[in-house]
Amino acid sequence: MNKAIKHYLESHGFERFTPKAVLFDMDGVLYDSMPNHVVAWCNSMAQFGITMNTHDAYATEVFDGVKELMQKITEAGMTVIVVTGSGQRPLIQRLLEDFSEFLTEDHIITAYDVKRGKPNPDPYLMGLQRAGNLQPWEAIVVENAPLGVRAGVAAGIFTVAVNSGPLPDEALANEGANLVFPKMTAFVQDWEKINGLSNR
Repeated sequence: MNKAIKHYLESHGFERFTPKAVLFDMDGVLYDSMPNHVVAWCNSMAQFGITMNTHDAYATEVFDGVKELMQKITEAGMTVIVVTGSGQRPLIQRLLEDFSEFLTEDHIITAYDVKRGKPNPDPYLMGLQRAGNLQPWEAIVVENAPLGVRAGVAAGIFTVAVNSGPLPDEALANEGANLVFPKMTAFVQDWEKINGLSNR
């Protein structure tokens, strides 16, 4: 843990790590939505004669540990931000309902807020602005997909990958993830260590 933060600071030339916000991706991080997406994608591709399986793509329920983690984040005086490539109003409304005690609409970055989506850094840079014009060393990104990890890293933010899909951990680490956890509950267990190592 300490090694990961030290490496992050050295590789970016930052003097400190003082997170004030946590920027969450939505699909595969907050919601276990990927199985439904995979079915839709496979069916769509089949209509065009393209064979696609779950590994190619890699019940929408809130992942275990998410609300507990958000509680810890807010108790630490930090801001919760959601950065999603979606822009569908029903999904945004669901976020506001499911996480009403932690999230406000102005802290949700959607596809309509940026011109370039992930893997470009723009969505996470916008997240820093919405969190209070923060610097990269003042936030943590939580992602589950290689392109999302790439976006967080490109924004210069300490990036945690939660591997909620079928990809090997290396696929996330190779994109530059500072830490990789096998599931959200494992991240929750280590939250105090990460928060305690920040230079507050």
